[in-house]
Amino acid sequence: MRFLVVDDDPDKVTLLRDFLMDQGVSNADILIEEHAAGARMRLEDAAVDVLLLDVLLPVRKGAPPQGENSIELLRQFGPHGHIAPVG
Repeated sequence: MRFLVVDDDPDKVTLLRDFLMDQGVSNADILIEEHAAGARMRLEDAAVDVLLLDVLLPVRKGAPPQGENSIELLRQFGPHGHIAPVG
């Protein structure tokens, strides 16, 4: 199973990576992005089974207009059935 962790807080990323690895997930199956724009590119290019997304992710300066924050990212992929939110 491949995970994509999207968060701009390195402490949270480390915590999530360590937790996933403790659960038996290979480091190679944990993809990390700091911004929604990078996550969008990963989701377009790589098979991802689980997306762990900071929903308060800010807009990154100088990035393309699409998928700039977490809400916009979910809007792009959610309606197409690629992402199913879990409450």
